[in-house]
Amino acid sequence: MWKNSFYNTIGGVIRLALGLISVPFLTRTLGIEIYGLYATMNAITNIALFSEWSLSSVVTVFLSKEISEINKYNSSIYKAQTFSTSALFILIIALITSILLFLNASLFTSFFDSLELSQKVLLTRAVQLTSLIIGLRLIQQFFVGILQANKEYGHINIISTVYSIISIITTLYIAANGYSIVVIQYYQLFITIIMTIFYIGFCYYLKYVKIYSFTNINIKYFAQISKFGIQTWTASLGSTLFSQFDKLIVLKLFGTETSGIYSAITALTNQINSISALPVQPILPTISSINEATIDISNNVEKIFIKFSLINAFII
Repeated sequence: MWKNSFYNTIGGVIRLALGLISVPFLTRTLGIEIYGLYATMNAITNIALFSEWSLSSVVTVFLSKEISEINKYNSSIYKAQTFSTSALFILIIALITSILLFLNASLFTSFFDSLELSQKVLLTRAVQLTSLIIGLRLIQQFFVGILQANKEYGHINIISTVYSIISIITTLYIAANGYSIVVIQYYQLFITIIMTIFYIGFCYYLKYVKIYSFTNINIKYFAQISKFGIQTWTASLGSTLFSQFDKLIVLKLFGTETSGIYSAITALTNQINSISALPVQPILPTISSINEATIDISNNVEKIFIKFSLINAFII
């Protein structure tokens, strides 16, 4: 568990460094005004993706119970039920989010009165492409949740870091050659498709997922998973709006140039803030499996929270 916290923290620091390096390059190559549009598009993406963490948590929590020591001899049926039902829930969320954003892209951009018509058209096309990326990234969370439940945080962080490196290098290269944010999103969509296929293949390679894993949908279990997913989903909305909605307000009130400057300044602080959550993420499958395996978990949970609080305090 502590090894997984280390993996999460190191991965987060590397991605933070990549983000720190990319911001000045992007502002220089795209120009401060286009970077403002790019940052706005990312803010819309992050708001739409506020459910990302909660979706992987759904799979992690419920699957951790099924693969715990107490259930290891009779878990195949329940694992198939968890796989099938959580996959259906995530697919529904991904489709609804992606379709709504795609169909309402022009409505989103009309909110920004300070944009010129050409900028609104550019942002609308970019947001439409982003909606497809969001749908795929939400689907990825199903497989991330499987890896988390099996405590494969080392592999998750390697994949996420490589994903970030490829994404940032591609964005910088396209921006340096004078292409628009629409072209950037076309390439990001291609990368996201490849990474989604990789996540699927990787989970099959590790034998965490098989074809028959998706043959046992339980409606009652679906209601239970949906309730938990919506609760964690709603809980993450506040922090997402707090970290992203201000960029949209700045763009609306002050235009692309000021928005670009503001986004460049706040990009680093938002990433630093997210690092504090990384060391404690491995607590999720641990608590879930403990809860399933023992009757009195208060002492175990208390010890785990104390240790993770000390790690978090050290990181901060």
